[in-house]
Amino acid sequence: MRLDRLRSALLLLAPLVAACIGAPDVYEDEEFTDEAQLAFTITKDMLTVNETPSGVNTWPKTVTWCLGSGHATHVPTTSNPTSVQWQVSWSTSQVPSSGPCISRTLSEETCTLNAMVVHDSDFHTGNTADPKAHIVYDHRASFTISPSSHTVPVNQAVSLVAPGPHGTRHCDGSGSFAWQVKLGNGSWQNVSSNVQTYTANNSTPGTETYRVRSTHQNFVSTSNEIVVTWVQPAATCTIGGATYANGVVNLSNKCQVCNTSISTTSWSNNDGFTTTGVCKAKCTGLSSLCAGSPCLSSYDCTSSCVDGAPVCGLSPE
Repeated sequence: MRLDRLRSALLLLAPLVAACIGAPDVYEDEEFTDEAQLAFTITKDMLTVNETPSGVNTWPKTVTWCLGSGHATHVPTTSNPTSVQWQVSWSTSQVPSSGPCISRTLSEETCTLNAMVVHDSDFHTGNTADPKAHIVYDHRASFTISPSSHTVPVNQAVSLVAPGPHGTRHCDGSGSFAWQVKLGNGSWQNVSSNVQTYTANNSTPGTETYRVRSTHQNFVSTSNEIVVTWVQPAATCTIGGATYANGVVNLSNKCQVCNTSISTTSWSNNDGFTTTGVCKAKCTGLSSLCAGSPCLSSYDCTSSCVDGAPVCGLSPE
């Protein structure tokens, strides 16, 4: 009984003793031993951190750090308007709060996220060298790659690039991902693993469908489908710096034509011209003998046809 009375007397005298020796105040709602703890540096273990909303597919997300371990009451009041000061990873300056908590809203995965109290309203200081860290992972079940379609000539490669974090390692350096191609039966087959950019190519006209599948901490995410169509380009000749469609006749010599099956860089003999008024006979090759009729009586059909020149019955208008 006598010890209990002594302890009560000590608790009543504690504020007076603290005022005399400069020790921190003792609050009525705190035990003496707790206040002794509060006199020391605030550590990250004295903070709580919470992420909302908690749903995997719900974004944006807000992360909130709060003072705990008795410091939650050490916030600005009318008599003590000193703000709680924070050191945070998203600002180079200290950030004040009027209450025991501070928050950060995010729209993407972030690993370098932390906060620590510089001091509370009663100037209990925090260990800013060891802040309270938190990681926000992006585990959405689906994500979008843009553009979702490509149309290119055959033999032209297309670079398909997957966005992070699903098309790269997640910010903690873990996870896996793969580009996949859709098979005829609707299933998917891996065509590359852990490569952000996949190069697709095809030597024949056709369509292929691709996607990215990502796995991290047992969560699976898949992208939209990317459709790549390869087409046969229109046949052309490029002669003298100009481009001509297949079958176009040389305006300077109507016995010459763009024939891509023979050449795409020079004029070819206009084989098959048998109509009178353009070429009076048929030329069967660059140096073949003249064949066919009618021939003008003034031309000898035993000569050779050379590049549509007006010999061997060839007579440009």
